[in-house]
Amino acid sequence: TNVDSGAIVGAPAPPTREGYTFEGWYKETTYTFAWDFANDVVKSNTTLYAKWTKATAVATVSVATLRVYPNPTTGLVYIDNPAGAEAEVYTLGGILVLRSKAAVIDLSQHATGTYIIKVGSKSAKVLKQ
Repeated sequence: TNVDSGAIVGAPAPPTREGYTFEGWYKETTYTFAWDFANDVVKSNTTLYAKWTKATAVATVSVATLRVYPNPTTGLVYIDNPAGAEAEVYTLGGILVLRSKAAVIDLSQHATGTYIIKVGSKSAKVLKQ
């Protein structure tokens, strides 16, 4: 794709790979620094690397409602998750930044912005200030 230097590019649709879970786009093959589609700027020819993890069999989780609070937050987000199901936190660019089965998610080390918390088939947006 042709992109002008200094441009911000939108996140592409997440790729699929049978037997694997897409974990996000990274700046290097060691998968240390995720590409932030909302803030990272293309300065020269850039290659992004897809991070994959081997999928494991997961039981279906049924969540009637997903309640997260406080919203907005400056750090800690509480999840009403009586089943103890795994929560996944994504950036708006679709990058998985955190997985947890805890009732409290700590976003204090993450950039300000909007995040999506998913538990089972339910999701909620959280504004981190």
